[in-house]
Amino acid sequence: MQYSDTTNKDGIIQQIEFRTNIGDAGISGDPTLLKQITGQVNDFYMKATGLLISADGQWKWDDSNHTNQPVATTDLVADQTDYTVIAKLPSVAQDWLQVERVNIKDASGSFYTLFPKDRSKFSTPRTERETVSGQPSSFDFDGASIFLDAKPNYSSTGGLEIVFARAPLLFASDDTTKKPGFASVYHEYLVLGPTYIWEKYKSVGNPEQTKRDMAEMEQKMSMHYANRNQYEINKLARPYKSYK
Repeated sequence: MQYSDTTNKDGIIQQIEFRTNIGDAGISGDPTLLKQITGQVNDFYMKATGLLISADGQWKWDDSNHTNQPVATTDLVADQTDYTVIAKLPSVAQDWLQVERVNIKDASGSFYTLFPKDRSKFSTPRTERETVSGQPSSFDFDGASIFLDAKPNYSSTGGLEIVFARAPLLFASDDTTKKPGFASVYHEYLVLGPTYIWEKYKSVGNPEQTKRDMAEMEQKMSMHYANRNQYEINKLARPYKSYK
């Protein structure tokens, strides 16, 4: 479902106009209201993104509107344990929702994966990490920076790689053909959300029914994205435990 289609009347904006009884062009023809409703659509786009990421299994979801991969790299610097990676990204990619994996090059240039670990559980205190060189084995992410559990004793160009789940590319009020970057069968969720807000605060329609429709669609979205990998056979296994 494209964002706005004033010809065929089946865009997200036109569906909201119909469901709220605002009327044809009541939103698309009002620049102020269009911006306000666009903000509501984006709020529910973000909510849907959080839902999809938390429901995702082995096959990770990423907004199909992005033109690059959800991977950021920076140089690994000898004797440096903290790396402010987000500041190096374009603003459109800085809203990270979740770090999926951190890879680092060893001294020979081969990548290996670091284990996630809170800094409070690092085996050595910060003062020691800053004086003793070694090969990092784990990391901590505080929402803006990556902290290594050991000070690398070598440098490497592009030696730190962060794979992450990210926010969607939100709509601008003047968008027309752009579509939500998730399965089209659930695009109606971005219609239901703003409709519910309008009905609730304008005391019109049936907001409780719209809320129930949203909850039903949220459940369906979660089930769909939790079961996308039909080729992987479920099996029992012991949970991973690190003895480092």
